[in-house]
Amino acid sequence: MMRVPRSESRRAALAVAALLAAAGLGGCKPPPPPEGQVVESGGWDFYLNGAKVGSETYILRRSGRQLQCTLRSEFPEALASAHGTLLLSPRFRPLEFELESARPPGRPMKIEVHLEPGRARVRIERGELVREDSLDISPRARLLEEGLVTLGQMALQGLDLRRRDRFEIPVLLPQRFLEAQVQVENMGMERLMVGDGLPRSLRHLRFTLAGGASDYWVDEQRRVVRYLSQVPAGELEARRQYDVDRKRSSAARPPEGIDSPSPSRTAS
Repeated sequence: MMRVPRSESRRAALAVAALLAAAGLGGCKPPPPPEGQVVESGGWDFYLNGAKVGSETYILRRSGRQLQCTLRSEFPEALASAHGTLLLSPRFRPLEFELESARPPGRPMKIEVHLEPGRARVRIERGELVREDSLDISPRARLLEEGLVTLGQMALQGLDLRRRDRFEIPVLLPQRFLEAQVQVENMGMERLMVGDGLPRSLRHLRFTLAGGASDYWVDEQRRVVRYLSQVPAGELEARRQYDVDRKRSSAARPPEGIDSPSPSRTAS
């Protein structure tokens, strides 16, 4: 049996991890940044079995009465990268999503999603192959793509996490053309050392979907500080880049999200 060189084996493992972590991302030129007041920005470094393999960054802007989040993912050793834009209502309901990616030697891929209450239209282009369909979805549905931590963070905005041990979030999974229920388990508060060298009290949340689990540690503003998931190549971890974070100003902070509780009740 022919032996595969260690460098090629590592490259293959990184390619698998990047495929899951960035939805099959590939070399593509990002569009110019949109205009609008910056609400916040941030990012994460990704580690596969402890070795740094890539990064993801985002910028959240106020665009008129809406919010616009742009994201960029880079996995250099796997020659993978992608860029996307998520448009949200002032209460964090997803309205539009675009993601462009391609990973050599695969075909370029483009995802377009348009959402309205109770309905979503999804279009995916893979090279010359095109699939488009309309789906009935929950008016409270969030949007997720496997491994894109930015979308996980946006999905958490506005949720009341203090008094709920287990609950479900309806999510649209564009590449699968379906809506699913993510089981969220509130694991409680944990004190962790983070990227800026300071111990922080973070809430540990576990997302379970189709038997697979991903763990998020979030701060009081529901920003993801740490992400952990098991992929075929091993353990994939994301750690927040505190050196690129911008603090939210009180004037720029967006309103509470679609599940925020009123003073007298907890939202379901």
